[in-house]
Amino acid sequence: RLRGVGDLATVAVLEVILAEEVAHVAAGSRWFTWCCEREGREPQAAFRDLVECHLRGSLRGPFNAQARLQAGFTPGELAQLDAWAT
Repeated sequence: RLRGVGDLATVAVLEVILAEEVAHVAAGSRWFTWCCEREGREPQAAFRDLVECHLRGSLRGPFNAQARLQAGFTPGELAQLDAWAT
């Protein structure tokens, strides 16, 4: 929408934020997987268990699937996010 109204400066800022956020989530995902493996837990199941334990209410989509895949999410994790959002 911003591009459509010619606000290219804001578009440029948001593109930087997105790139940094993808890198940030990817790092967190790698560490989470490492910690799970160290504890002998399957990462996707551990993620599901933690969210189901701590989530209050529901998640709100839609989710940027392409960015989440770039950050290391699996298709199964994305499907689980979609399920929680409904």
